Amino acid sequence: MHINDFTHLHLHTQYSFLDGAIRISDLIPKLQELNMKQVAITDHGHMFGALDFYIQTTKAGIKPIIGIEAYITGNARYTEKVRENFHIILLAENNIGLKNLKQLISKAFLYGKYYLPRIDKSLLFEHKEGLIALSACLGGEVAKKFIEESPDASIKAIQDFKQIFGPKHFYLEIQPNGLPEQVKLNSFLAEVAIAEKLNLVATNDCHYIHKDGYEAQNVLMAIRQRSSIYNPSMHTHKSTAFYLRSGQEMWDLLKDEFPSAFENTFEISQRCNVSLNLNLELSTQYFQLPILASNGFDKLKNAIYEGLKNRLREIFSPNFYNYIQRLNNEINSIQSLGFVNYFLIVQEFINWARKKKIRVGPGRGSGAGSLVAFVLRITNIDPIFHKLLFERFLNSERVSMPDFDIDFMQKRRSEVIRHVCAKYGREHVAQIATFSSLNAKSLVKDVARAVSIPFNEINELTKSVPSMIEGHKISFKNFLIHSPHIENRAKTLHQYQTLLSTAPILEGLLRQAGIHAAGVVISQKSLLEYSSLSKGPHQEIFIQCDKNMLDVSGLVKFDLLGLKTLDLLSIAENLINKRLKRQNLPPFSVEILSPYSKESFPVYKLIASGDTYGIFQFESPGFQELCRKLKPNQFEHIVAATALYRPGPIQAGMTKNFIERKLGIRNTVYPHPLLQTLLKETFGTFVYQEQILIAAQTLAGYSLGAADLLRQAMSKKQSTEMEQQRSDFVSGCLRLNNISDKIANSIFDSIREFARYGFNKSHATAYSWITYQTAYLKYYYPIEFLTALLSTSIDSSVDMSKYIRDARSACINILPPNINKSLRSFSLENQDIRFGLNAIKGIGTIALNVIIKARIIYKQFLNLFDFCEKVSLNKINKKIIEVLVKSGSMDIFGPSRKQMYLAIPNAITSARRTQKDLKNKNPYLLKDMNLFNLEKYENCDEWEAREKRKFEQLTLGMFLASHPLIKYKNDNQLLNVISTKEIPFRRKFSHIQIIGMVSEIKELFNKKKEKWALLTIEDLYGSTQMFVYNQEYKQFRRYLRFPEPIIIKAQFLRKRKFEQNFLTIPKLKLINVEFACNIKEEKTKFVQIMFPSSNFDTIKAFQLCKKYKGNKQIKLTFIIDQNSFIYYPCLKLKVNTNDDFFISINHSKGFIGVSRDYL
Repeated sequence: MHINDFTHLHLHTQYSFLDGAIRISDLIPKLQELNMKQVAITDHGHMFGALDFYIQTTKAGIKPIIGIEAYITGNARYTEKVRENFHIILLAENNIGLKNLKQLISKAFLYGKYYLPRIDKSLLFEHKEGLIALSACLGGEVAKKFIEESPDASIKAIQDFKQIFGPKHFYLEIQPNGLPEQVKLNSFLAEVAIAEKLNLVATNDCHYIHKDGYEAQNVLMAIRQRSSIYNPSMHTHKSTAFYLRSGQEMWDLLKDEFPSAFENTFEISQRCNVSLNLNLELSTQYFQLPILASNGFDKLKNAIYEGLKNRLREIFSPNFYNYIQRLNNEINSIQSLGFVNYFLIVQEFINWARKKKIRVGPGRGSGAGSLVAFVLRITNIDPIFHKLLFERFLNSERVSMPDFDIDFMQKRRSEVIRHVCAKYGREHVAQIATFSSLNAKSLVKDVARAVSIPFNEINELTKSVPSMIEGHKISFKNFLIHSPHIENRAKTLHQYQTLLSTAPILEGLLRQAGIHAAGVVISQKSLLEYSSLSKGPHQEIFIQCDKNMLDVSGLVKFDLLGLKTLDLLSIAENLINKRLKRQNLPPFSVEILSPYSKESFPVYKLIASGDTYGIFQFESPGFQELCRKLKPNQFEHIVAATALYRPGPIQAGMTKNFIERKLGIRNTVYPHPLLQTLLKETFGTFVYQEQILIAAQTLAGYSLGAADLLRQAMSKKQSTEMEQQRSDFVSGCLRLNNISDKIANSIFDSIREFARYGFNKSHATAYSWITYQTAYLKYYYPIEFLTALLSTSIDSSVDMSKYIRDARSACINILPPNINKSLRSFSLENQDIRFGLNAIKGIGTIALNVIIKARIIYKQFLNLFDFCEKVSLNKINKKIIEVLVKSGSMDIFGPSRKQMYLAIPNAITSARRTQKDLKNKNPYLLKDMNLFNLEKYENCDEWEAREKRKFEQLTLGMFLASHPLIKYKNDNQLLNVISTKEIPFRRKFSHIQIIGMVSEIKELFNKKKEKWALLTIEDLYGSTQMFVYNQEYKQFRRYLRFPEPIIIKAQFLRKRKFEQNFLTIPKLKLINVEFACNIKEEKTKFVQIMFPSSNFDTIKAFQLCKKYKGNKQIKLTFIIDQNSFIYYPCLKLKVNTNDDFFISINHSKGFIGVSRDYL
């Protein structure tokens, strides 16, 4: 045995999430440097990295040994909820062993996960064939029992494993890491090995490649434990030994005491021979899908032609021959590529979904270019009418699996997945894994916590750093450019020095495995033939393999996505049809809307105005500005906007060029007269990938399949391939159309430039269809649309606030939550929208169900005490009732929120007593329970306005009934302000004033390292952004950070590019800030307090006026009837007209109300 034949049999890659720091791409060159010919992977408890490891090592000529460091219980069964687990190394000796590894890991995740995925000894015995076991590190049962219990307990564990595996398949693992406990254990194991006739094997438990990676490794472990490296109780490596040692280093450490342990590593490596049958050539014949019918092709063909008949009735196309010819071409391609079963499977689950009234999207991705998909109703976009290409989806000259991306309603997507599982069997269907990594911004905060930098300190230094730059996650190098103070502090502070030294090492390492948002695999064989299985937090089964490994595995991915907009369309359609039914009108269907009908003109006008909140894809500020500039007036413009609103086209000037040509500002010029028909709809510019394919076919005689290869080479900048394509293109142009080399080369260069940014027209068309549908609903059915929009936005307070502001701007009233009137979700109430109970934070589904059920039985709640008596207090606790009070849901009962809040304990006590008394009686007697409750509330003032707003913000995520801007709603003229919705239409360089609240302050630094801010201001109708430069920020910072309405004077400046929107939008510069209440106070002449002509309480009025003493004169007004009143001015009594004074008057008995009279 040569010294370099030593084999590392215990090694953790980065797939040992937040514990292993070895990237496989870094491991291979190091092994080659050390001249090591084989290596094992033994990640913690799973095989997420096994396939990646196998492919990369095999490609590099290094023998891969597949293994895991499994978690195993001691005496407990693996299914028991007992927190007991030890480590054990399991290596696959052959393919049978690999199969057993997959079985063990899958059962550990599916049935044995309790904190960690565990197996037990009986399960291990059941799947022992083909496995070699090592006793593992200090975390193994053998080691732990020796250290924590006794040598006898350790020997008993050794004997158990020996009995399971036999002496030739179980090795006692020693490690030369120098730890005192390990040194003792090594000696003990050497003695036991002789007594038990077992062999020793040496490992180094590698976690990082180089010795100097020790500090970064401990930081990584601290990140996993959410602790600090200075915490004495945290588990860290106490030695610098756990790196990839060379064979020579290992021999020097082992030769005196344990030479056989060194030699046995090579012996084991020679026994381990796993061979995977992978689809490295990506042959489509390798993929094995379930067979739905023995005569699958005939079944598909019949379904296609039957579908065509039905579609032609709908679209009435005179070009029947075109449809037949294209269908035949597509059918032949599908059959020759072996994708018949794929189409049948997709059609089956889509048909099932439609039958179950689960809305399906019109299409997504390149699949919308298939006529077969259209006639089978997999998609709802006619590819011939919209000039979409099948070859962009399936190409016999570019062999790859078809990839239908199917959108379903978000709420019901899981039903489709369950159906697919039931149809093909649980062992044949699973979702796929995805990995998140340590990216710069989150990593800096993680490392900061690990080295004990206070959170507030690091948060202040990092909050101004963007997470993305030009669509890509920011690197650590760029992070430091945006946050220079970190490097400055590292000059003097050790913690920051550690951060700077360790973060680059850890950047990009995997953080954890999750479940892919859409991917589902369906296989003919059991999935365990391909991968081990895991279970997600909601009992989802997913394979331990990400999308990048599917093709080589031979697995086929189906993308079943959830699209919230489809839920919106379904809810809105139901609401509309309820109204139409009451009006005895025919039902409405979103599906049959046509973007080419006469009804579409005002819809395009709405989009062109930029009023696009809630309109699919079009609601960002940048897209709103694009709509105002582009002024789309037909469906093709919407499709083009979808394709052009991306960083690449915007930064390359394509978007601006398109707009100017569309508006006639710039002349439309075609690259060649033969391309005029092709490029007419995009004003002579290449916008879509499909245009590149047709251009190559028209000019140079390419087949569409070959043209797609040309497009791919151009977009990926494959220089060698590009030169060959140039030669073919130029010669083809000359041969077919007698185009000179010079002109052909010029056209090629032009196409190549556009190919970098060309967008898939199939996807743009399909998604623009949804854009049109949502815009149509917003224009023709605004109340139903907004109700549905809010109902599907309850997970985002930011979105709900935005849509409520949009409703106000459309003069649609949003009614606050009401315990007697609010439905589960947002609902229509006459011409208003009622806030839904499920949008209140802190209630939960169980409590909501209890409330709804009680309301069905008792019709309504009479008061707080009555509510407590009628609901189950085992499921509605004090905290939930407090949330209902704070949110305003119980305002209908009469007492103030503070009075009800203070009465909650008494109401609960009283209700429990009443419920106990009536426990054994007929529950329907409870309908009269209000006879038993005795309301009692403290005599106290209401919460101050600011406190009410705080509680609404906590429970609703926004201000609603107590919104601080509502009292200024009708004061725009008085205060000389405009709404945020008017800003885009104001003259450039003019001064404006707006009243609003600061919702976000993003602090940044200029080149002089001076602090300035990007401000987001919200009013009742929308929001806008504003720049606050250094001097103004210093001057007005206290105003901007105070949670009160402010009046801002701002000026339009020249336009600039907003990084997050990738489009130029108006730039506002803050000039001055004042509190709105101060301005209103200045303009107030006197305050009018109104009383009824009888039963009035002037003493109470005087007491309140003294409490809120100020400088504004009051007058007392006694209302006699609708047309007559008497008023008395009070010259000596003056008040402060703040919110609390008005609230106190309005919540006190004996008053009609209070108002201001202005100068």
